[in-house]
Amino acid sequence: MAEEKQTPAEGKAAAKPAAKKPAAGKKPAGGRPPKKAKAPEKPFAQAISEDVIPNTITALKSRGVDDLELAFNNNTLEGKFKGGQRQFNVIFSDADLNASKGFTCTIGSAPVSTIESFMIDERKVSADLLVFYIVQRLYAQQWV
Repeated sequence: MAEEKQTPAEGKAAAKPAAKKPAAGKKPAGGRPPKKAKAPEKPFAQAISEDVIPNTITALKSRGVDDLELAFNNNTLEGKFKGGQRQFNVIFSDADLNASKGFTCTIGSAPVSTIESFMIDERKVSADLLVFYIVQRLYAQQWV
């Protein structure tokens, strides 16, 4: 019998294993896992009352503020502590966490003299990020 000779190109092609199909229920090798569905965003007032207020109270309590009172009225988060002697406000221009925000603070019964821009560089604001900035701003004021 005569031997058949293979050309070098044919030999290489024959040496490659056939591509395997992934087993049912498994992701293909090198593929990305499917993205998790994001939870729908809460309405603004609900996010403030369920996430921002309790988390701010917890964060400031860990820094020694035991009498923090927070209220949300007319797109303004109003806070006071130390027997009402330290007061601050986070003012939202619209009913949206990503809206423009301002910050005010005052001691005692003195009127608010300045409204500062607040969180102006943040594009996507979450409740946790808002709480972080509130605590950071009060710390910068040397109130906590």
